[in-house]
Amino acid sequence: MQSILPAHAPLIALCAIALVILLIVWGVIHAAASARRRRRKAGLRDWAFRNGFDYTEGPVPARDLASIQFFATDTVVRDVTATNIVRGPRGTNVTLLDLHRTTRSYSGPYGIRAPSTDSTHTYALFNLADPVPSFSFTALTADGPDTERGQALAQLTRLAQSAPGRSDHIAVPDHPGFLLISHGGEAAPLFTSERVRFFEDKCGWTVLGEGSWLLLSADPMIYEHGWKRMPVVDVTNYDDFVDLATAIRQYFATQ
Repeated sequence: MQSILPAHAPLIALCAIALVILLIVWGVIHAAASARRRRRKAGLRDWAFRNGFDYTEGPVPARDLASIQFFATDTVVRDVTATNIVRGPRGTNVTLLDLHRTTRSYSGPYGIRAPSTDSTHTYALFNLADPVPSFSFTALTADGPDTERGQALAQLTRLAQSAPGRSDHIAVPDHPGFLLISHGGEAAPLFTSERVRFFEDKCGWTVLGEGSWLLLSADPMIYEHGWKRMPVVDVTNYDDFVDLATAIRQYFATQ
């Protein structure tokens, strides 16, 4: 034993140094993330105050805000919580929130559990006077059916429609990059070729409808328009976010 230790002393020392470096890097990353979260909370609290909105830091269960399926938990979706909740009027009452979802998938014949996946995105929640069919809609790209990307997306939609049990995929006329899925009811009339042009400059937006609830999100990585490219909507883009979300809400209120 005494002869082995001196022989491996350099390797042991290197491992110890590497461990210390990893701990330092982890500490720096954790501290930077915590600082970003604190700055975001402070910025949203100030934005809410300036615009006459109420601010709640959270976290709170998302189902406390609305009883919709996207906020529910099950064997796959393990946790759905809301933070940085901002409520107030902007033409109509709106709730803005950062939604945290923890999902866990299972694979293989024995249902082997995979590691959990965490995601956080910014959403706008509206309560409509009249209910809408249950659907999910995402505007990925406004490319037409005669473009290479449009043809590829149209083929994917046709494959999804032909898959067993997946006839809920609905083709949007002349817009293969607009993905529409019906979860019950007739959603197609909301997305006729004339009406859907409203979304041509809103690629990156996703709309979920269920009963009287409308839930909207925007992916800054796709939407761009000068927005900071990050998973959540930056505070500096909140005015644009709430104004566009309110305009989309009006699109469905006048169905």
